[in-house]
Amino acid sequence: MVNIRFLRAVEFLPEVGASILRQRDGVLNLLATASDLRRRAELIEEQAQQAQQVLERRVREIWSEAQLEAAAGRAGR
Repeated sequence: MVNIRFLRAVEFLPEVGASILRQRDGVLNLLATASDLRRRAELIEEQAQQAQQVLERRVREIWSEAQLEAAAGRAGR
C-alpha cells in the first residue's frame, strides 16, 4: 500500500533535492494513472452490465425459462 503521508512529507525534508522530488512526482503520477484507470474500468463494467441486460431481454424473448435453465445447467459443468 502506498503511504501518501510519506510522499507528501518528502517535499518538506531539509535540503531535499530535485532528483528526489522528481522521483516522488513519478510515484504520484503513477497513483493518478491508477486512479484514472479504476474509474475507467468502473465505467466499462457499467457498460457491460447494460449490454448484458439488453442481451438478456432479447434472449428471454426467444427461449423459454426451462430452456434457459437447461442451458445454465450445461454451462455450469
